Amino acid sequence: MGMRTFLLRIGLLLTLSAGALNGQSLDSALAYFPLATGDLWQFRYRVATCTDCYLYYFTLGVEGDTLMPNGRAYKIQVERRPGTTTVAYLRIDILGANVYQYYGGTPDEFLIDSLRARPGQRFGTFPLYRFCWSAASDTVAGLPYSTISFGSGIGSPVYTYAYGIGLAGVYEPEGANGFPYSSDFVYARVNGREYGTLASAVGDRLKLTSRFELSQNYPNPFNPATTIRYALPQRSHVTLTVFNALGQQVATLVNESQDPGFHDVPFNGGGLASGVYIYRLQAGEYVQSRTLVLLK
Repeated sequence: MGMRTFLLRIGLLLTLSAGALNGQSLDSALAYFPLATGDLWQFRYRVATCTDCYLYYFTLGVEGDTLMPNGRAYKIQVERRPGTTTVAYLRIDILGANVYQYYGGTPDEFLIDSLRARPGQRFGTFPLYRFCWSAASDTVAGLPYSTISFGSGIGSPVYTYAYGIGLAGVYEPEGANGFPYSSDFVYARVNGREYGTLASAVGDRLKLTSRFELSQNYPNPFNPATTIRYALPQRSHVTLTVFNALGQQVATLVNESQDPGFHDVPFNGGGLASGVYIYRLQAGEYVQSRTLVLLK
């Protein structure tokens, strides 16, 4: 998921969340979508199926105000991940509790959600529509908070927002390369008040596993492209090669030193015949092989 889309959805879903409970006042609705300059959120991005498999920290912050050519003022919301930065321009219509994002086209902004939307209510227009999944109670930073979750359908990311805090987590059932991912709340600074503990290693990759591991390629069978994932507990020289059924090497995908963590390597078998192939990972003294099936 691109960072621009992620920031856009934050606005969308925060808005719905705030208004999702019946009978909420305007102030109550707005509490689900803090948007003051200086507000900051920090998350850990991980493989959802592995509690300890954290990839990196990233932050989302409101870094200032700007006036766009349409004459309206917007907040500058910046998402910072390792090696990438994405900026979104958001504004809230205080009277209607509606959130807009500026794009600069025609129209120049889109209504991305209403903070007074209710559970089950669909809001917005394709491809920006959302609906509220649920309203519940949850624990954020060790304290109980009212939370609301939003998405746009089966297989789409689900965003959870906490009253007074804002975005508290994102679940991506179909994230990068088909793996599910979660963005777990670590810290927030909202209107000068702090929640959780700010990690010092912002943008640093984290140790993901205590052991070497070679996963089954996905998808499998495939035609013609697939992805091979493996985990390294320490920096290692990695060789990833592919062999045919006769033991002949047909591709070298990796031959370099790599940092610890999860690594995803694409493999395209467009120039190969259908059949069973073997891919082998060698990292230091660790050697593991698996089979993949190319069907054309």
